This record gives sequence, C-alpha cells and structure tokens, in this order.
Amino acid sequence: MTADSFVFLNVGYKGRVVRVGDIVTINVSKNELSVRLHDKTLHVIRGSLVNVMRKLPSDLFFVVDRNCAVNLSQIGKVNGAMRNISLQLTDGREIIVSREQSRAFRKQLTL
Repeated sequence: MTADSFVFLNVGYKGRVVRVGDIVTINVSKNELSVRLHDKTLHVIRGSLVNVMRKLPSDLFFVVDRNCAVNLSQIGKVNGAMRNISLQLTDGREIIVSREQSRAFRKQLTL
C-alpha cells in the first residue's frame, strides 16, 4: 500500500473511499477511530489503532502515542528541542509525541 492507494472508511450505513495520503491523523477513543483528512473533514469509524496501523504503510504513518497516529507527509515542522518532540502539522495543529515515541521517532527518522 502506498500514499496513492485507496481505503474504504465504513462510516455507519454509508462509506467513503479516501486516498491514504489524504489522511492527516487517526485518533482513537475507546473503540472509535477519528480519521481526519487533509480537507479537515472528520470521519468516525469503529476499530482499533493497532489493527489500522497493520494495514497502513509503516513508512508513511507514525504512532505518536497509544491514541494517535500521524501521516509523516502531513508534518510541516518538527520541534525536537524538548524531550518530547512537538509536530506542527500542515493544517496548523500541534501534536506532542510521547517520550518513548519521541525516542523512536529520532531513531527511525534521523540520518
């Protein structure tokens, strides 16, 4: 699967086909996933972050904590001055990466 692949979001009795690269973040609360797209629409689907991450390309998505994953291509700026990395997304939102995942982020993405 690549950024140009398509996935089906089963939203209630309706559904929507979206391009993987258009997904900005995936947040989880209990057994509901909130999938935010680049056009700022939000789709709530049932599932777990672990299962979704198994299906999405690991070189494109990064789990920032146990409740959130981000599309690496949607990161505008990285502030690594603190122990916890801060990600400024292209849509203006800021996401704080957990300490453990900050270490993994540095290890995985540093040249």
